[in-house]
Amino acid sequence: MLGPYFASVSHVHRHVGALRALTTSTQVLTKAPSARKLIQMVTESSLSKKELESGTPIETQVGKGDEDIPDWKKQKLALHKKFNGEHWNPKKKLSRDQQDAVRMLKSRYPTMTNSDLADYFKVSPESIRRILKAKWQPNEDEMLEIQERWKRRGTRIEEQLKESGAVPERRIRIASQGNAFRVRSVENPGEKRSKANSSPLQKNLHRLLRNTGK
Repeated sequence: MLGPYFASVSHVHRHVGALRALTTSTQVLTKAPSARKLIQMVTESSLSKKELESGTPIETQVGKGDEDIPDWKKQKLALHKKFNGEHWNPKKKLSRDQQDAVRMLKSRYPTMTNSDLADYFKVSPESIRRILKAKWQPNEDEMLEIQERWKRRGTRIEEQLKESGAVPERRIRIASQGNAFRVRSVENPGEKRSKANSSPLQKNLHRLLRNTGK
């Protein structure tokens, strides 16, 4: 007599368990943000034009205080204020060989800071940070175009220096092959390229590390 009863009760329990699982999965799907909400979240977390153009201090720009502002937004707003709303365009730019030298020095001497490298290459720490952060590597055609552009730029700068009567700085050429780097030549103002003008990069590195106390 009780067999059919227990069978029906177990059948009901199975249906109740399936219904609970369906309800839980429905709640999870309901709580998950939609694509529109995700786009809105990303947009709200980015710097808006209103934030960039506002004259309020960085500490009060978000409206809750300095501790609630993300570090990336502080840096972005500080750079925007420093450049007076203009895009990043430094007056002095490092050549491709010099950029490779920056990466090589950072890989061999990890304790060197961006400020140390900036003092060594006579650029701003922000330039060093952007060089180390960049992952783009040119292909063969792009490298040829870069070299031609830098030749034209060097010629233009030399003409400007001759007109102003200033003495140009020496030019250091670094050759790279795989992970190996070496100084190919050092050209002083008014001198032709020769092996006698070459000096090892390690000597300059020791001087730099000694000055920085590392």
